[in-house]
Order: sequence, then structure tokens, then C-alpha cells
Amino acid sequence: MRVLAICFINCLLVSSLAAQKYRTAAGIRIGTEFGLTVQQLVLENTTLEGIIQKGFFNDLTTISVLYEYHQKMVFKGLNFYLGAGPHIGLYDAADRNGRKNSLGVTAIGGIEMRFGRVLASLDYKPAINFAGGEHVFDSQSAISLRYIIVPAKKKEVKWKFWEREKNSSKNQSNWKFWEKKSNKK
Repeated sequence: MRVLAICFINCLLVSSLAAQKYRTAAGIRIGTEFGLTVQQLVLENTTLEGIIQKGFFNDLTTISVLYEYHQKMVFKGLNFYLGAGPHIGLYDAADRNGRKNSLGVTAIGGIEMRFGRVLASLDYKPAINFAGGEHVFDSQSAISLRYIIVPAKKKEVKWKFWEREKNSSKNQSNWKFWEKKSNKK
């Protein structure tokens, strides 16, 4: 019975991990700060991610735009990503206490797993402030849960060669490679 249960759970995981790629995903980010995140596919393995975060213990709102490269890991649906981009930190007027808004660059690295139309990721996001802010160096780690809003188009695979459309008579490929082509004009 135990083996049957393990096989059933394994089948569920494998089927959910074979889900389609995505173009646009949005969700929440919870860690050292709380925020919203949106990812947009721009090239085959690269995304642009926009993050808006609010600190739990301060009145700092951070906006980041990150260019990320994704690479598949052990199996389909699990990948790691690395990226970087600019950020701006805005303090609420009531909580400034002599602090200035920050401007700098942020890096990000993490792993991402896809379960159907839900993406779960765990990442580390260090930042360097060139101007303003409380510290020159800051870092965060978080878990993000995103829902795939716009899935990628599935590629149509034509593996049944006998159902393919025939080419025009002018540009007909010779699938009988052992026969010579005739050059009649």
C-alpha cells in the first residue's frame, strides 16, 4: 500500500512539473519585506521582473526592475535564475527622520519550481545603494508565489510524417533517400 501511495504522488508531481512555460506571471513576495512581483518573458530564457516591496518594520517602499536569466536544472519545471537591475527606495514623509530616498543596483539569484500554473521561488537579493538609504549594502531573501496569467503557446510537433502536407512539385523533398532525384526541366 505504501509503494502504491508513493507511485501515485510521484505521478502527480511529474504531471504537474511537465506543465507549459509562461509569458506573464504575477503574485506575492514574502520574506524580510512584503511585496508584489510580476515577471514577463522577453526572450527564450530571460525575463523582466518588476518588484514593489514594503518593509515590515520601516516605511520604506522599494521598486526594482530586474533582468533575469533562467536555466533548467535537474528536470523540467525546476530552474535557477540570476539577474540584476536598478532599484529606488522611497521613504514615507512621516518616517524620514533625516533619511534620503535611495537609488542603486540590485542582484538576484534563486530557484524556481512550477506546479501547473503556479510558480514558487526562493531567492536572495543583495542591493548596493549609490545614493541615500540607511545603509550602503542591503540584502533580502524571500519566497515568491506567482500565478501564470499568460501561458506560452505550445509548439505543434508534427511527428507523424505520413500526415504532413506534401510540398509543391517544384520544391519536393526526396524522402526516399536511396533513390536518385531526376533533374527534368
